[in-house]
Amino acid sequence: MRDADTSNSALSLDQLYTEHHSWALRVARGVVGDQHEAEDIVSEVFLAIHRAQLNGGGPTGNVRGYLRRAVQNEATKLWARRRFEQVTDTVPDTTEPDPAEALLRAVQRQKALNASPPSYAAVLFRMDILGETAEETAESLGMTVSAVKSLLHRARATLKLAA
Repeated sequence: MRDADTSNSALSLDQLYTEHHSWALRVARGVVGDQHEAEDIVSEVFLAIHRAQLNGGGPTGNVRGYLRRAVQNEATKLWARRRFEQVTDTVPDTTEPDPAEALLRAVQRQKALNASPPSYAAVLFRMDILGETAEETAESLGMTVSAVKSLLHRARATLKLAA
């Protein structure tokens, strides 16, 4: 890590967490109104800051402004996920999916992936498994960002069709 006394942008994740965690938690509680959800949001925010710092980014200048915006963005994501949840008193009449069918679909997806160009698997692995960005994947595979995004789209479509 860089020296902590140069500027706010040089603060380590430990320092950011120690100095701003309780404040960020209060902000998150004020936004969502629930202690458990606020803790989840703040955890996601500090995880995102860690990822950003690994890529040379993160908060610079006004750290609390950065955190406030990050908490609000994470709360928005939470609300967007909830929008698709339906709370009901009735139990659905559906049964558990057959494990044999799930296995068959997995085998079909694997066959489709094996029949596709090796670049599909490489892009899927780097982005969906390792969590790399399109820019990171493009750099490591020696491609353009546009080519990586196009390959990712085609690879996912191939797997979707196979299942």
